[in-house]
Amino acid sequence: MKKYIFPLLALLAMPLVFTACSDDDDKTPAVTITTGEIPSKNVFVTIDGKYIGTADGVTEITGTVDPSATEQHLQLKCPSMFLVEPTGNNTPPLEKTVPVFDITVRTQNGQTTLSGESSVGSITVAGDVTVNHAGENDWRLLFEHKNPTSLPCELTGKTFEIEFTSRDIYPQPSYIGSDIPTQDYVEMTNTLFAKIPEAFVKNSGFTAARISFVDNESYEVSFRDGKSGEWVKDESEHRYMTSSNRLYLFDEPEYKEKQAEYFNLKSAGLNYSCSPMCFAQQKLAYDVFSIKEWCVTLLTYRYQNGWDEAYFFPANTNDFFFLENWSQISDTSNPLDGEFSLITRLEKNGTLLIGATAKLRVVE
Repeated sequence: MKKYIFPLLALLAMPLVFTACSDDDDKTPAVTITTGEIPSKNVFVTIDGKYIGTADGVTEITGTVDPSATEQHLQLKCPSMFLVEPTGNNTPPLEKTVPVFDITVRTQNGQTTLSGESSVGSITVAGDVTVNHAGENDWRLLFEHKNPTSLPCELTGKTFEIEFTSRDIYPQPSYIGSDIPTQDYVEMTNTLFAKIPEAFVKNSGFTAARISFVDNESYEVSFRDGKSGEWVKDESEHRYMTSSNRLYLFDEPEYKEKQAEYFNLKSAGLNYSCSPMCFAQQKLAYDVFSIKEWCVTLLTYRYQNGWDEAYFFPANTNDFFFLENWSQISDTSNPLDGEFSLITRLEKNGTLLIGATAKLRVVE
């Protein structure tokens, strides 16, 4: 990732995360020396003060290595550890970057220590190299974030509520081209789009949702049961990050699969089914000390009417079309299927722009 991105990280209200795959602490990684010789056996890794055992992967050390030198400068990279950051154009929403550390290795009075920081400029590494009982070198590395991993976010502590109706979930269609009968397509789009929340209510039995951003990293979601009127909390784990007015939602795959079932449009008279990934654009394992996979959904949000309402809509990316979340599941088309297919084609060729919008009200 280019360096010009990184100074912006201090302004992002999102965690900068180290991930280490360490399922098996008995694994002993190789230490690859590209120049010179430093016999090594084990690499023990500590991140922000938490010991995670032996790193699972190959630790790469490059540079001119002189075992007799009292001070030398090397580079260190551990591919099993990576940063999760937004890309320049947010397509896909996030990417993994393996940081490279410029380190200084000093040997004095029989003790070898190392220190340095990554090219990102926000993480430091310190440690030592000791000889174990087998006469091999053990590297003990301590990685620390110089900046907080979680910065304040304006969503934190707020709870939003949305009704599953076309008043709160609606398109904002716009058209390009003078030969398009604009009003006809606006009415068609609005009519067909209204079937999306209609299908969700029929399939799920829920009529509204509450989203609570409980802290800087996690959010909770509850649904209102259409029959009892009671709120049912979803027990899945939910995370989020923000970058300017971009919102990254991290949901468990099982949660997204259930949402896809609820968004099946057949109950609303359309032979279209939502994809298993639903509105998620990416699967990513980012959690600290874990390889757990999350579904990542990228949204843009803005406030209106003071702080009473917030509007969420898919982030504008060059290759993301909202209606592409649904695919036809039958060869037999009724008139509604034909209309849905038509506006999907118009969206894909750039004639129709769907600004799918969800309006949420702030509640106490």
